[in-house]
Amino acid sequence: SDATVCLSMAWSMLNLGRYDEVDEWVDAATAAANDELEARLCRVEGATVRAHRARHLGNVSELVAQAEFADANADYDLLPEPGEEPERITGASGAALAVNAAARYWSGDLEGATAKASASVTHARIVGEPSAIVLGYSYLGLVAAETDDLDAALAHTDQALRFVANADDEAALTEAERVDRPIDERLFRIAILAERALVRNLSGDRSGARADLREAKTIADTVDARTEERLRLVENTIRFVPIDQPNLPAGARELTDKEQAVLALLPHQLSRRELAEQLHVSENTIKTHLTSIRHKLGVPGRGDLVERAIELGLLSN
Repeated sequence: SDATVCLSMAWSMLNLGRYDEVDEWVDAATAAANDELEARLCRVEGATVRAHRARHLGNVSELVAQAEFADANADYDLLPEPGEEPERITGASGAALAVNAAARYWSGDLEGATAKASASVTHARIVGEPSAIVLGYSYLGLVAAETDDLDAALAHTDQALRFVANADDEAALTEAERVDRPIDERLFRIAILAERALVRNLSGDRSGARADLREAKTIADTVDARTEERLRLVENTIRFVPIDQPNLPAGARELTDKEQAVLALLPHQLSRRELAEQLHVSENTIKTHLTSIRHKLGVPGRGDLVERAIELGLLSN
């Protein structure tokens, strides 16, 4: 129908990076819908393609809003009988589950991302939608990696790759061509730069690490709270200098890991309450750590801590 052709064009505009033209085709699809089923398809698939556009552009709040709209309008019960060809909205509903997994992951809801990704895989297996299966397993792998369950991360990644490998030649070629195009997916770019900054820092390339972090912060000009926190934690990690330096005063060598964590956050001019929220402790605990750090570094007040820490080499400029 005209509506499904318009939706296909919206996806093409997304994959070509012609983001301004996505809405035009989604709106055209909505106007061309012949009945309620097609109208619902337009709501679900239109919101899903818009959600992926937001993901490409790094707009997490829009990604979440569009993914939730797609989820609210999806029909997860309209499953085909064995041997029957599924309705297009059935596949669209699976795609809605997958993009909801992405939305929840990038907004920091790892438990929700796992639930949606698992449901996406289950639904897509019944319907026979390899792309939704791959996306579902990919986000299961990301969550597992972020929670340090490396065995599960590898297992999920293997499943995703298996379904990519089993795709038919034409579909695989189409996907390969899409991936080869210079699509600007800012969330992934920021995440990759942040991880590379950490690796370079560990290998001793502190200037390279800072360059990666600067580039990530430049890309993240309209960052969401979770991305901002991730970059702040990377910056804090890069600021750390090993504390076993023999030329440090005795007190400075006695800083605990928790005191170092507090010290690393001080250049951000956070209040005691904000420090407590960042480190998931009470304000009284922060007060105790600050007092101990002042005594160990030999400074009279908090205002002198950062300057003294930089002077000693505990923080970098």
